[in-house]
Amino acid sequence: MKYLLTGGTGYVGNALVSRLLASGNSVANIGRRTHLDERVINFDISYCFSSILNEFEPDVIIHIAASFGKKGLDELISVNLMTPLKLLEANTNTVQARFITIGSYWQLGDLGLPGVPIDLYSASKKSFESFLDYYSVYKGIDCIQLTLYGTYGKFDHRGKLLDYLLDSVKINKLVELTPGEQKLNLLYILDVVDEIIKISKQKGEYDFRCRSIRSDRDYSVKDLVKIISTFKYLKADFSAAEYREVELMTPIYNADDIIIKDGLHEYLKFHFDKEVNE
Repeated sequence: MKYLLTGGTGYVGNALVSRLLASGNSVANIGRRTHLDERVINFDISYCFSSILNEFEPDVIIHIAASFGKKGLDELISVNLMTPLKLLEANTNTVQARFITIGSYWQLGDLGLPGVPIDLYSASKKSFESFLDYYSVYKGIDCIQLTLYGTYGKFDHRGKLLDYLLDSVKINKLVELTPGEQKLNLLYILDVVDEIIKISKQKGEYDFRCRSIRSDRDYSVKDLVKIISTFKYLKADFSAAEYREVELMTPIYNADDIIIKDGLHEYLKFHFDKEVNE
């Protein structure tokens, strides 16, 4: 199959590209940066999307690129709304490939305040659902939004909590944390991309589907510190920081979520075994 991605050089995107190529698929990426794997066909973000689609003729388009708004509202709207909208419109007028976008569980809100995104990034992700619904119903495009919870794995340089804890325990550094009651749902990156690929190949109806991919187990921040300490003691101060002004304490789940078996303990065991051997 032929896959066209945006954001193929990011953490999730790069893992997905590697998995797709390993399975013999053709992969192209639209972005500002060039994917370093020579097997990937690279298109600059400034190229005409219709021309890209006519040239590459993808079976599946996966929009992974995302802006968290750190550079302002203009970039957030451009990356999270305008880019996928232009790509959807070009797709409608050309190859009509299956269109998949990657969402965030933050757009679901907190269990105490469901349905209200917790920041502008997640609000932009949620607002894009309306466009997917329109293109699905009125333009006949097979649209899917896959909402992801937390991801972890090797070569993750995003500064996520789990890696902060693992880096700190390695150098015997005290971690300064909030009270640590907020719950996290974490998935191994390769389990996530395997599920994305599986869904991309399923025969679908022309109706917009929003699905979530999550683990079968939650961990509080305190749980993570406790589990890591079973391998190597981690010093933690749970009174060093306050919760953010808007803190997602309890994630929201749905009955039709795609549930993957938790593998965090096995990942941590592998991580610390490798560290000992090194």
